[in-house]
Amino acid sequence: MVWLTMLAKAFGYAIAILVLTEIAKRNSFIAAVIIAFPIMTVLTIANLYLETGDPGPAYKLAYTTFWLIIASLSFFVVLYACQSAGFSFWFGFSIAVVATIASIIGLTFLLRQLGINLLSNV
Repeated sequence: MVWLTMLAKAFGYAIAILVLTEIAKRNSFIAAVIIAFPIMTVLTIANLYLETGDPGPAYKLAYTTFWLIIASLSFFVVLYACQSAGFSFWFGFSIAVVATIASIIGLTFLLRQLGINLLSNV
């Protein structure tokens, strides 16, 4: 039964991505508005609470996500800069992903120095 539930969730998330991709083909602004609202984060936090019955992990996930969103914004800045510099899509995309990973690691270490440990449990 657990596998069936997980499969249903995976299928639902896949459908959401497909629908958003189709919306983006027609209107990038509408797709961006939908994506900017943290639908997957909201669903994951709610699902985590429903499955565990414990608000602690859900709150911790929300708190950690808040901080990491700041670092993840580097993806969009770097991707745009690469596009403006004339790099090919996949090269610029790859640089943006690497920059985002580096930003997340860097912010995690910086916050730890400031007394905010994102790696701790609830």
